[in-house]
Amino acid sequence: MKTFAKWKLTGLGILLLTAAACQTGSGRSAREPAGAQGQGGWNPYQDTKGFSVSLPPGWSARADRATGRVDIQGAAGESAVVWPVFLPAAGTAPPDSASAAAILHRLATKIWPDASWDAPQSVGPAAVRLRGRRGDAIVTTVFTWMPSPKGAAAYFYATTAPAARYRSL
Repeated sequence: MKTFAKWKLTGLGILLLTAAACQTGSGRSAREPAGAQGQGGWNPYQDTKGFSVSLPPGWSARADRATGRVDIQGAAGESAVVWPVFLPAAGTAPPDSASAAAILHRLATKIWPDASWDAPQSVGPAAVRLRGRRGDAIVTTVFTWMPSPKGAAAYFYATTAPAARYRSL
């Protein structure tokens, strides 16, 4: 069950990162050599912590070792964040939409303190979304979680891009 939940959350992260990319194409297989260029001109990024991602040309990725957060920067103002989070049980119930929305808002304002946010929306039994604007950019964040007896494994995802191009990305 834990492995399935991990892959489910990882799969959602990959889908969100792909949606944030400014170019179409698909990533390379994890078995391709580290120096290989993927389909559509995408470039592999292999982090020493063990994760890998394919990035469009001109994009970069940086991992924060202390938090586990991964920041991905585009060439023209686009960016994405993937941030794994664990919420220990400590005698409390797993998150519900209301408490997850509060967590999402806290993390979103930590990433973009100058953004103006709409009301959070439930987008499934274990996911909430928050949309907003930051200057001329649109920002979207998602918090999703999987309860376990020891707490909840969760992921925070965030994407931003200039408003004129956001929907086409």
